[in-house]
Amino acid sequence: MAVPLGGESISLSLALAVAAIVAFGGFVTGLNGFGFAVIGTALLAFVMDPQTAVALMILPILAANTSLIHKQGEYLTL
Repeated sequence: MAVPLGGESISLSLALAVAAIVAFGGFVTGLNGFGFAVIGTALLAFVMDPQTAVALMILPILAANTSLIHKQGEYLTL
């Protein structure tokens, strides 16, 4: 089974590996407050080429930072 990704498709096992690696990076960050990009990018580079791993890690980092900005906005009053 393949998961569509742009013009290409990736295997289901690769998609699950990516999801598990991103989740593990989030777990590590939850424990100590940092390390999501370091852990996630390093582990993703084992299952795909490093350039794709770096590009792929931008998406969850951007989502997490956007969430933090939104949450911080609730406490700011101008």
